[in-house]
Amino acid sequence: MRPCALVLGSLVACSTAEVRKDGTNDNGCTLGTAEDCAACGNACPGMDTAGTRRTCMSATCGILCLGEWYDVDGDAANGCEAEDSPIQDTAAGAVLITLPNLNNGGGGALPCDGVTNPCTRAAQVYGDAREHDAAPTMRPLGREDWYKVVAINGGSSSNQMTACLGITNFPTDNQYEVCIGNDGSTMPTTCMTAQGGGTSQCVAPPTAADQGTFYVKVRKIAGANTANKYALYLVH
Repeated sequence: MRPCALVLGSLVACSTAEVRKDGTNDNGCTLGTAEDCAACGNACPGMDTAGTRRTCMSATCGILCLGEWYDVDGDAANGCEAEDSPIQDTAAGAVLITLPNLNNGGGGALPCDGVTNPCTRAAQVYGDAREHDAAPTMRPLGREDWYKVVAINGGSSSNQMTACLGITNFPTDNQYEVCIGNDGSTMPTTCMTAQGGGTSQCVAPPTAADQGTFYVKVRKIAGANTANKYALYLVH
């Protein structure tokens, strides 16, 4: 409680009765804010950070997630603790991945660095039950992840363009979808659903192809929030 006035030489705490109608008083109390929520000096727990803003609505503390920060663990005390960037939820914002001509990535465990084929992209789709400061303000399933995959020449003679999604280390109630489109199309319409704890699911373009530009979309469609990363395996 912040001190409000001297009474018989001692400091006493502010009370709501000492707050003006506009919510302020001479001692810096602004009722209804994160520092003076239900009463003067009643500060909301936690702290404001680059990803979190404490809020006070109807004398109840809460948090607002800023930018691409998420409260994945649901604990207001540590705020919106996980960042999921960049924003890549449209074809225009898709992350570029280049698959070179030859199969030089062994079994595909190497990361997608632009010179490895096949390769695996480890990434995340975070969601939470908090309000966010930018649209979409509610993101229980997070944002979609889009990729622009450029497959150079014919790749391996034993493979056509394929994208496989694995969430084997996710809770079993989790479901994710992986989709791909034809060469040059920004509409990834061929989709499969991967289950948490299950096997990877693979998709290929509707029209078989070994080279070109393919848009791949990964999205969460059900399940509890988790900080785990999915594995997107790409090969041609």
